Amino acid sequence: MSKSFLQSSELVAFGLGVLLALLAVAVVAFVLRNRSIGRGHTAYLVAVQKGPHFRLGQAQVSTSSVRWYGMRSMSVRPSQVWRRGDLELGPPRPAPKNSSMVLTDPVRVTCRIDDRTFEIAMNNADYTALRSWSESAPPGIHADVA
Repeated sequence: MSKSFLQSSELVAFGLGVLLALLAVAVVAFVLRNRSIGRGHTAYLVAVQKGPHFRLGQAQVSTSSVRWYGMRSMSVRPSQVWRRGDLELGPPRPAPKNSSMVLTDPVRVTCRIDDRTFEIAMNNADYTALRSWSESAPPGIHADVA
């Protein structure tokens, strides 16, 4: 074998090694990001309609807002934030089973914030919990009950 062939094969092997190492780092970072988003708060899988398609993400529910993080993003900042008193959830409608969504019992919901409307899809049980959260008073607010 010639010396130049060995050098080029070593270069290709080195390049593949670097590529695999970068891929492993990206996968670990993605997993850690998703785990940190869900830690300490209630989180649901929620797909938000963007044009004709839905984008799957993780919705983190806190006492005052819902923060939605896209699944394909590496950002640790939410793509959308919906405030508790501003978010109006419509009634759930059956959502067509879509092979690209991993929701088990999906419902489609029209949401409204001020004059803006948008569609989300989520599991039916998660919708019930989110609806209950949106209709209840946040902790620390004492409502007068007659």
